Amino acid sequence: MKSTVYKNNIPWGFTMNKKSIKIKIFSIILLSVTSNHLLAEEKTHDKSAWNRLYIGSQINSLHYKSSFSTSSQPGSYFINEDYAQLMTAGSGSLSGKDNSAGINIGWNYAWNNFIVGIEADYLEANKKFKINSGDVVYITQPAHTFKTVSQININHTFSLRPKVGYLWGDSLVYITGGLSLVKLDYRFNFSETFQNQQATASKSNTQKGWTIGAGMEHTLNNNWSVKFEFLYSEFDQLNASSQLTDYPDQIIDNKVKIKMSNVRIGVNYWF
Repeated sequence: MKSTVYKNNIPWGFTMNKKSIKIKIFSIILLSVTSNHLLAEEKTHDKSAWNRLYIGSQINSLHYKSSFSTSSQPGSYFINEDYAQLMTAGSGSLSGKDNSAGINIGWNYAWNNFIVGIEADYLEANKKFKINSGDVVYITQPAHTFKTVSQININHTFSLRPKVGYLWGDSLVYITGGLSLVKLDYRFNFSETFQNQQATASKSNTQKGWTIGAGMEHTLNNNWSVKFEFLYSEFDQLNASSQLTDYPDQIIDNKVKIKMSNVRIGVNYWF
């Protein structure tokens, strides 16, 4: 009997928590306070004025891509085509877009028209991806089915990035890149109707990665600037394994890979 595979890709979810609300409120306040100061001060910037500490906030337009992989080797339970069916049913990719708020802190040093600096930022994510195979008919046991469900929750990201730029008047054009971290929570479940076997896996981990990007920043007065920035990040693969209830030698391996593109606008306050 020909197997039938159903996939139900659950779209993005967004969960509000107290920390996320606080960061969003901070971003809104910082963005609104800017408008009260723009016309109150005369522009007095010179190159040496970039040699300062700053804090800021951003509104981020995010695009995530997740890749899921589920596999197992032939063993005491998975025989013939069973393990190949499992790989097809449990593997796939999901992507989506969302908006979020973030905060940053940094420092620059000016040398002639060149700027070098370092910046750290924190971004609330709270995104979910879920891939559900639905009931898949066993080729070797056509009267029975199995099902896989994988879910990844992306909680927040952090980056620490050196940057190098060049000044044109009151504007700075720069490139940046460095370390990036993402907090992930992963869940997996396998169930079937042949022998009522189960396999579950869960893992919560902070995955490291890298990020690279470019941006432009323009001073509004001696204390405020606005910026536009693009960042691309990739994170290390998360691995999780589980075993069947009555077949401990039959291991199911799961792998998840996360990539992120981020277009952001923000404001910085200079001390």
